[in-house]
Amino acid sequence: MSFKSKPSLMRRQARYGYLFLIPLIIGLVWFFIIPVVQSLIFSFCDVGLSEETAGYKLTWNNFASYNEILNHNADYKPSVTTSVLSMIGQAPLIIIFSFFMASILNQEFKGRTVFRVIMFLPVVIVSATLVELDSVDFLQQSMGGSASYKDSFGGGMTSFSTTFTQYLQEVGLSAEITESIQTVVDGVYDIIRLSAIQILVLLTGMQSISPSLYEAAKVEGGTAWENFWKITFPMVSPLILTCVIYTIIDSFTSSENTIMSMIESEAFTRGNFSTSSVMAWIYFVIVIVILAVVSFLISKFVFYYDD
Repeated sequence: MSFKSKPSLMRRQARYGYLFLIPLIIGLVWFFIIPVVQSLIFSFCDVGLSEETAGYKLTWNNFASYNEILNHNADYKPSVTTSVLSMIGQAPLIIIFSFFMASILNQEFKGRTVFRVIMFLPVVIVSATLVELDSVDFLQQSMGGSASYKDSFGGGMTSFSTTFTQYLQEVGLSAEITESIQTVVDGVYDIIRLSAIQILVLLTGMQSISPSLYEAAKVEGGTAWENFWKITFPMVSPLILTCVIYTIIDSFTSSENTIMSMIESEAFTRGNFSTSSVMAWIYFVIVIVILAVVSFLISKFVFYYDD
């Protein structure tokens, strides 16, 4: 006489876990995997309307869309180059600023909690609203005025940048150096706005470092500078890699990115779904290659602590 053994508690909990994963899997397949595969198919075909099926029909174009984008489109390559250069110039500044702010917020000082709230709330909550307002004539729509949002609220930043540039020219700096400095000054707001997640991740990593490491270093006579480079920086280096990857992806997929706007316009304004898919897939491959190279280079300097 044999009895079937009851499933263990761990197996029953695993079954419940799979049950909760079902909505995620359905959403992943239906809203992500299927559209991705469909866009790949579109990139190799001409997409047209079908009167018979009241839908669309696909016609194999023998890589004509890829040839058009890579060899005949005058705007795509310069836009990709601009996006890559913008990422290269912006990402290091965001990581450095994020690490600097996380280090400050991790220190013990009076009113630290209040300062954290002041630092994070405007960046996390208000920034998304400001980005939306930045794309419309806010005052013109709400008050009937002729001034746009940028002209009204961005005038202070613009006037400061202009005055600062004029001062640099007066002290004798060349036009190239002045232009580079002006670009950095104009990008200060964007750097602060795009650093919120990175600051939070790095701050969490710094707070998770065991105090016993610093106590042992203090007993051994280690200075604050030595503690930073031999304890803090190595311990958060995996999170630095995470923040770098996140920053690169965030830069390449930003709504302000010219390539993203070009892909969207080509598909939903002009109705060229094949061309839009080709642009997206070429851009995707470029981003993957950049991420692979950056991850490979940075991972050599990442320290993983084993308990």
